[in-house]
Amino acid sequence: MAVAIRDALGAATVQLSESGIESARVDSELLLCHVLDCDRTQLFILDSISEDQLEEFIQFVAFRSARVPLQHLTGKAAFRRIEIAVGPGVLIPRPETELLVDKAIDFVRDVSEPVIVDLCSGSAAMSVSLAMEIVCSEVHALEFVEEAFAWGQQTVRDHAAEIAMVGSTISLHRGDVRGCEERELKSLAGKVDVIVANPPYIPSGAIPRDPEVFQYEPHEALFGGEDGMDFVGAIVSAAKVLLKPGGLVVIEHGDNQGEDGQPSVPRVLRESGVFASVRDHNDLAGRPRFTTGVRHADLQL
Repeated sequence: MAVAIRDALGAATVQLSESGIESARVDSELLLCHVLDCDRTQLFILDSISEDQLEEFIQFVAFRSARVPLQHLTGKAAFRRIEIAVGPGVLIPRPETELLVDKAIDFVRDVSEPVIVDLCSGSAAMSVSLAMEIVCSEVHALEFVEEAFAWGQQTVRDHAAEIAMVGSTISLHRGDVRGCEERELKSLAGKVDVIVANPPYIPSGAIPRDPEVFQYEPHEALFGGEDGMDFVGAIVSAAKVLLKPGGLVVIEHGDNQGEDGQPSVPRVLRESGVFASVRDHNDLAGRPRFTTGVRHADLQL
């Protein structure tokens, strides 16, 4: 017996709302689209679903009510122009991180065949977006965690044709950002136009507000030591060696690690003596989210 889609969505929305999920209606629609293998525009053309489809939908809603991330249930996440496969072991890309890509694109707009490095690349969502959106770019992605590296490999495979179509290349390197300029990325010394980095930056004693993050996202991608800054110094050291004079570094950080933070990513960049034009930038919600700095043109290695 068929079941009205309106009724199924209504019941699911109530259940998710009662579980504390703010985007209950949207999540319900996306889960039903996953069950029906359709997009949201098609969803409202349909009137009903079968009992088997309803049973599957109810199971997905139950998992989501238990705060399993929506992207783990559907197996995919949207990032800029692409959709990537995600699951346990890799950080789900956030809309805030898309702003780092915008900054990199703006910086190399007039650069021919730019070289770009993505440190702590995870799913490689930034790396692939940069390779696809910057024609004839050479992108290098570095990730240490084995599971995350495997997801990044899949992202590159899934979009290889699109990357090749615009004349770009992308290389994945498995390694620790700490000392990468002397190992995996040594050959890029003085050749890189832009470095983007979304390192682990949550202090180890903090508990993320959303249960989805703390319970299901890999802690290696979240926590950056006692003050959340363990990897910032390593990124600065790598940027000093890898960037061309005048090259740009872009580092994502927590909203309490900006200009007025204790500690402060902009302050670390300034005090390193490596960067000029250090500036902090807000995310779409107006919170401090990432810092940029330009490598001194007259700095000698």
